[in-house]
Amino acid sequence: MSLAQVGDTRRATARAAQAEEPVHLQHRKTVQAHTLARLADSVPSPHRERMIARDLAPGSWQDLLEQGAHLAQEAVRTSAVERFGGP
Repeated sequence: MSLAQVGDTRRATARAAQAEEPVHLQHRKTVQAHTLARLADSVPSPHRERMIARDLAPGSWQDLLEQGAHLAQEAVRTSAVERFGGP
């Protein structure tokens, strides 16, 4: 195999890897969506209803951002406890 053919093969392999990347990213987004859905389902119903009502109220973006940050922190903490153990 000549040096030019090796270069062509490497470029073709790199292009194929780039073409596969969106599939990987789509999978990651799907997993994240399922994780968020499970997390949302784990919130007790009356509290979830209040959160939805608050989110639909005008001017509630700040509350929504704070709730999202709280849920993200809780998810990270839960994941760490499940993975590494602890309190």
